[in-house]
Amino acid sequence: MKSSSSISNSSNNSTTAMQNETTTTTTTTTSSTTEDPTLYETTTAFNDICMHGIQAIVPNSEEDLTVVKSEEEFVHTIEGDLMLSVMTTDPVSAMFVINRLNVANLLEADFEIGIRAITLSSDHLLENVLLQEIKYQQQCLTHAIGIFIDYDYYKELESLISDLEYNIWPIPSIRLDLFPKVAHLLHQMPWGDKIASVEILTENLNVYNDFMDATRKEEMCLMHFKSDNNIYILFGNKMVSHFKENGTIFAVPTERVERHFILDLPNKSYILMENEIDLRVVDKNITQMTLDEPLIGKTILPSRVLAFARPIVELARWLKSSLTKN
Repeated sequence: MKSSSSISNSSNNSTTAMQNETTTTTTTTTSSTTEDPTLYETTTAFNDICMHGIQAIVPNSEEDLTVVKSEEEFVHTIEGDLMLSVMTTDPVSAMFVINRLNVANLLEADFEIGIRAITLSSDHLLENVLLQEIKYQQQCLTHAIGIFIDYDYYKELESLISDLEYNIWPIPSIRLDLFPKVAHLLHQMPWGDKIASVEILTENLNVYNDFMDATRKEEMCLMHFKSDNNIYILFGNKMVSHFKENGTIFAVPTERVERHFILDLPNKSYILMENEIDLRVVDKNITQMTLDEPLIGKTILPSRVLAFARPIVELARWLKSSLTKN
């Protein structure tokens, strides 16, 4: 009986202790929430973006739904001690520039620069992805340098970028290198004595203006008028269908060229395009692999590499100067 009474008392004491402990815990939690109601939300947001990365919400007009792309689907990463983000339509060329910077050790330092290359596929994603990436750099990276953005996208968000007061820079336009070469090739064509009407088809006004600047430097005069001889200069990778049968077409792709675009061009069209470089030739004659894994088996566009290399070299010089002073 005594033994039974002892067990009963022990059980009651244990229950009382658990109740007190539970009550104390509940009170503490309530008190914490009262003091700082944003604490839990901030912690959750931090964990979400650092654990899962940034996201791209893509509308699907056919099914009236939205598709959420995870970071793995549109962000390519090369790890480094200092991290740089690049928002571009050509992530491979951007990653190659960073790879060469590290291989050549232009910083003359014992650390490397890493890159988060973010693929841009739509204008309407631009602002949201940029704001997410800034948050990711601030909360999830120990040493973040800043963000580079393709020139046209940068100009589109220039007012917002100015308000953000963050390290965001434009990648120079590839048109600075590409269009003078195109204008020169057109100038060298055997036109003879024909006076033809020239129609320039571009995706936006900036492309048109940049090309006209290049033609003026070649002392070319391009005019559009009613004529039996028509010349069409098509910029971009989108086909238009109103070409006349007696017209001569010059296609100038401004991005990587898809095969169906070339196949859709009318017969006897001229295609002025740069050759992609297969990165397999980079390590062909050496025993040690120098390419980072995301670059293996890929191709690059020379104009893209040159455009991004210029600001990266300037950035490397600035970093090197800072290291020397410190």
